[in-house]
Amino acid sequence: MARRFNCRRVKIHRTYTIAEAAAILGAHKHTVSRWIAAGLPTIDDRRPLIIHGEDLRGFIDARRHKKQTCRPGEFFCLGCKAPRRPAGDMTDYILKTASRGLLRGICPICDGFIHRAASLSTIAQKAGAKILIGDDYSGVFRDAVQDDPLDHQVGCYGREFAFYGGMAGLSAADVLAWGTKNAGQLLMDAPGKVGVIESGAQADLIIVDGDPLADLTLLARPGQALKAVIRDGVFVIDRLPPVTKRRTELNRDLALNT
Repeated sequence: MARRFNCRRVKIHRTYTIAEAAAILGAHKHTVSRWIAAGLPTIDDRRPLIIHGEDLRGFIDARRHKKQTCRPGEFFCLGCKAPRRPAGDMTDYILKTASRGLLRGICPICDGFIHRAASLSTIAQKAGAKILIGDDYSGVFRDAVQDDPLDHQVGCYGREFAFYGGMAGLSAADVLAWGTKNAGQLLMDAPGKVGVIESGAQADLIIVDGDPLADLTLLARPGQALKAVIRDGVFVIDRLPPVTKRRTELNRDLALNT
């Protein structure tokens, strides 16, 4: 971690040699010399080099408050203390948990390792990979992770939607597509039309009480939220109100909105 120097020790109306500046700040003389090479001004080029106190305080204060933000594709190199793109734009993915890990590359300047936390799912989504919901994870971390959202029976994947939807870089629409559009495209050969709700398209439908885009946990609570399942055009599960009641409620809503 970079050391913090107390610039208040520097008197702005005094001048300092390199040795004096190092002593008052508790730094090494080589550190002050590197500051001069990095832009700390001196009064002139004659030896010994003399630094004005106001310049020294301003230089230290500017370095302390300078915030360096990594742009897309950059990692922060602790050796260079600056954002760097990995050499050759190549990285390794090191798995740390069931869903998180580290991207590791090599700094092209100092040849040291640079790291950045990342979700494998987010990386794959941004790369255009077709991801499907459902896995064979089977609760490997159930003894280490309390109420593990991925610890479920095979075929019961409702909890995964909210789990992945909570990851940075993934939207609810992205995750919903994993269990709907992407799965249909994998199973259906062209020219079959899937992934849309329209005449002529092939799809099984579920109806839930609520908006999954606003609350993905609805899909993990079928006992409460699931109202209907339509397979091959036939209701397999129908918990909807009777047709007469549905029409009455629809007419009432239309009347209220006009």
